Amino acid sequence: MHYSNVFLKENALVFLYVPVLLLLSFGLVVLCIWQYVAFGTNSKPTFTEGDLYYSSSQHIFCQVLNFIEFVWGIQFLRDAGKQLYT
Repeated sequence: MHYSNVFLKENALVFLYVPVLLLLSFGLVVLCIWQYVAFGTNSKPTFTEGDLYYSSSQHIFCQVLNFIEFVWGIQFLRDAGKQLYT
């Protein structure tokens, strides 16, 4: 606790790092969910059907790339957080 108090007294911007990293993490999750929906709705929209998502088919290769992007983004944010605090 003593070291954290000294560290925060030296650099008050550290209080902003945590909300910024949380906001970026939330943005990454929203982006990956949006891409999941976008990659899943690759069929041609028809207005006679009730919902576009009922006629969707998942594109496996794009979903694998989406998962890799999510893992890579989370690791990047984790490493960026570590660099900020060292």
